[in-house]
Amino acid sequence: MTRLILAYRRTHDDSLPSFRVIDRFPATIGRGLDCDIILADPYVSAQQAVIRLSETGWEIGDQAVRNPTQVNGRLLAEGAWRPLQSGDHIVLGRSEMTAYAPGHAVAPALPLPREGGLLAVFAHSGLSASLFMLALGISAAFSYLRIWSDEPAMTAALTAAAAFFVMVIWAGLWSVVGRLTVNRARFLMQLGLAAAYIILSLLGSVLLHGADFLLGGNWLAQGLSLIAQMILLSVLTYGSLGIATAFTRKKRLQAALSFAGGLMLALVSLQAIGGMGFSSEPPFSGSLAPSLARFAVAGSAESFMADAARLFDDPLFDKADSDNLSGGAVSAPQQAPTSPSPKGQGGITPVD
Repeated sequence: MTRLILAYRRTHDDSLPSFRVIDRFPATIGRGLDCDIILADPYVSAQQAVIRLSETGWEIGDQAVRNPTQVNGRLLAEGAWRPLQSGDHIVLGRSEMTAYAPGHAVAPALPLPREGGLLAVFAHSGLSASLFMLALGISAAFSYLRIWSDEPAMTAALTAAAAFFVMVIWAGLWSVVGRLTVNRARFLMQLGLAAAYIILSLLGSVLLHGADFLLGGNWLAQGLSLIAQMILLSVLTYGSLGIATAFTRKKRLQAALSFAGGLMLALVSLQAIGGMGFSSEPPFSGSLAPSLARFAVAGSAESFMADAARLFDDPLFDKADSDNLSGGAVSAPQQAPTSPSPKGQGGITPVD
């Protein structure tokens, strides 16, 4: 037992450890250039620790000027030597390493990710670009057909822009997390996956609105909507983790369900808080009752629109509006007898 393997990360950003085989003892660890293992850690002394080989096995001693060395969470006493076993965890400053014997058991190899499967479909740049453009087009069309606006073209453009930023930000976020900026194919896979999510979400919303109409907007319809959103978000997160990480399927599924469930819970909580009605609406209906009473029943859409225009021009409406905004009360004005308008014609009957 003359060889010792130390596993450590050269920087805190390294996802995989580096290994150093020590076959000559004593071996020094520190920031000094004369050490056997040099650590680029400002919290480590020039000679932080020494590992030696005795008759009973490896031993480690602390030589730090400050920030003593720790082994398995315990500080090393000054001038004392502690036995070092295979698998022991060593902390020096902010650097961490693990000692291993040559015969230490290692975890089984992970299976290589399949080149085929559903995620591989998004690796084709043409398909990802097509899905990206299709998602923008469907978003704009969905906004134009479903959202009323005085400027439908502007609303559709803003919706498409929002979809664009959602897809790009999602793909870029996972690119940073998984260091995918150097891998164009994986970035396109993330982009295509996000585009597919938006397309399926918009198409699913149409079906959910139909179900909501058939069920009368009850709790069952709302539950179906939340479940569908959670499933789509879970699939998106699961796929993104499969592209960006080497997690097992079980870990990806757990992470995706936790993320989607937490986000849905937050949205439901916000909706519940918003529905508590903390802000009261101004009582316009009671103060405007005298003005509304002067209208006869409209017999056509044209007469209704004409009456509505006259209502907004009525000085009583302006008075009720200003009084309600200022918190004042509006008293009912004295009314003269009214006579109904001819059938099919709206309007305010003149007051004598």
